[in-house]
Amino acid sequence: MKKICVFCGSNSGDDQQYQEQVQRLAQYLKTSAASLVYGGGRLGMMGEIFAAVRAQGCPIIGVVPEILRKEAVTAAPGVTLEYVSDMSARKKRMLELADAFVILPGGLGTMEEFFQVYSWNQLGINRKPIVVTNIDGYYDQLLAFLQDVVDHGFMPQANLDSLIVTQDVAKGLKEAENYRYQKVNKWK
Repeated sequence: MKKICVFCGSNSGDDQQYQEQVQRLAQYLKTSAASLVYGGGRLGMMGEIFAAVRAQGCPIIGVVPEILRKEAVTAAPGVTLEYVSDMSARKKRMLELADAFVILPGGLGTMEEFFQVYSWNQLGINRKPIVVTNIDGYYDQLLAFLQDVVDHGFMPQANLDSLIVTQDVAKGLKEAENYRYQKVNKWK
């Protein structure tokens, strides 16, 4: 896994543990000689990840839709920015670039990105690991909802079980190193 795509908030959130996990992610990337793929933003947790990963000297690829050009970081040595037409093109390009996906806390945009790569996983379009970083229970309600989806017969348990859920991003990425995609029959 040489390119790790991170979806997270353009706000910083209210828990110091979020920033601690950003540092853990940056350390993992350095230790693994991996690159960051992300939305190219300079605000909130996205900006914090950019700063932490850049401080570790890891390569960074920002995929920026034209509508967010003014919110993007500046290209520099070790920082590549790719501009795409829209949010859909951004997710498609991130899927092409990434070897794994990390979902950190975030809002609507993060959820939209998560559900896109997760539904693509169910369809076999995305065969890469998805690490949900459930810091301090942030994603407990989302995971409970997904379990309800399973319990009501709209998704097999194996689809839910395909997620790597962790409180520690580095441990989740270590687990992702051994991930093997298994297509699940999504219809009964």
